[in-house]
Amino acid sequence: LSFLGGGAPPIALPTLPPPPTTTTVPPLDVCSLPPLTGTCNRARIMWYYDTETGMCERFSFSGCGNLNRFPSKIQCEQMCLRRG
Repeated sequence: LSFLGGGAPPIALPTLPPPPTTTTVPPLDVCSLPPLTGTCNRARIMWYYDTETGMCERFSFSGCGNLNRFPSKIQCEQMCLRRG
């Protein structure tokens, strides 16, 4: 298809940047993280997986910290106990 536009110079359209490169990030093993109480002000009892004992233990969670925290022992065990 051609358009005769009265001698106007062609318009240079910008090119798209290359797509971003993706890297594969290994999944985070939340059960291997240490218990982190945090420094927020919403203290409550939560459960974390203790890699040394191989059991889920209670701790005081402030409302901020890492992901090794579960609202119940059952949820901690379902996520972290190794079944073999």
